[in-house]
Amino acid sequence: MIKAFVTGAGGGVGQGIIKSLRLIQDLDIEILAADMSPKATGLYFADRAYLVPGAGEANYLQEVLRILNEENADYYFPGTDIELPLCSRNREMIETNSRANVHISPVEAIEIANDKLKTFQFLKKHGFPAPETWDVNDIDRVEDLPLPIIAKPRIGFRSIGVKKVHEYSELREIIAHKKDYILQEVAGPDDQEYTCTVVATGGDCSAPVALKRTLRAGDTYRAEPVERPEIRRLLPEVAKALGVNGSCNFQLRIKDGVPLIFEINCRFSGTTPFLAQIGCNPVEYYIKKRMNLCCGWKPLEDVSIMRYWTEAVVDNRLIQDLGAAGKIAPCVLSTSRLI
Repeated sequence: MIKAFVTGAGGGVGQGIIKSLRLIQDLDIEILAADMSPKATGLYFADRAYLVPGAGEANYLQEVLRILNEENADYYFPGTDIELPLCSRNREMIETNSRANVHISPVEAIEIANDKLKTFQFLKKHGFPAPETWDVNDIDRVEDLPLPIIAKPRIGFRSIGVKKVHEYSELREIIAHKKDYILQEVAGPDDQEYTCTVVATGGDCSAPVALKRTLRAGDTYRAEPVERPEIRRLLPEVAKALGVNGSCNFQLRIKDGVPLIFEINCRFSGTTPFLAQIGCNPVEYYIKKRMNLCCGWKPLEDVSIMRYWTEAVVDNRLIQDLGAAGKIAPCVLSTSRLI
């Protein structure tokens, strides 16, 4: 029996990890899920659910470690962005004081990926292609910048605050008031945007899987796997230079045949369940590589993946029990259902 502990069960990444674990057919896996809210949907589709403090609370790691040891868990999959630096800085402590393998990249890699200016500087330092990027605090002459241009927060998520700017007057306003922003050249056309995944562990790196995607409100809601040799050649080298451990997501656009990376996420991405459904399950790949087992890694051809929103029906008594006790065994098949 393999026990996998997943945090952030109320969010898309945590739920994607849970879905992907359920799709692994040839391993006996027990899923342990955690969140800070008893109304986090993913909790009710795990084998056991736990309430934990927020990752910003002083006792967060103490509670995580307590659960890992109580369950004798084999894997810890952080499912929220906020806990990644904390988890990475404490990886050695967690693995020393439990039997769990922690799916986390080095803190230096996470800090680079979390900051879009540092991402650009890392890519340029290593000679990897990236769209030209400027810190708003270093701009002398606005008129020297190419329009249209993308303005975005250095640290952000789900495209919140991202804007394509067409007028210098608007750009001056952003530069004057958004000191935590960067400016970035428009990297290729909208129909050449890709979200790509590699999984690295123990010196091994998977072939990249590239999905040509369509966005809605910052999330990929439609995608299709494509074979792009230029992406296949580039991304393992970037992952190696970054020191990735586990799944890593790269977002890029193709301009004049060159893949320009504009964002890196050192974690499982929101498209993890997309990949798991088409033959490239990043969670399965990571677990099996850690166990020295073979794992298939070839996407289906000529398919499209489209999000299908579902609803979960959960007995309020379960929610109340979890809120009161901090732990329940949802017994997924009989107590909670998807419609």
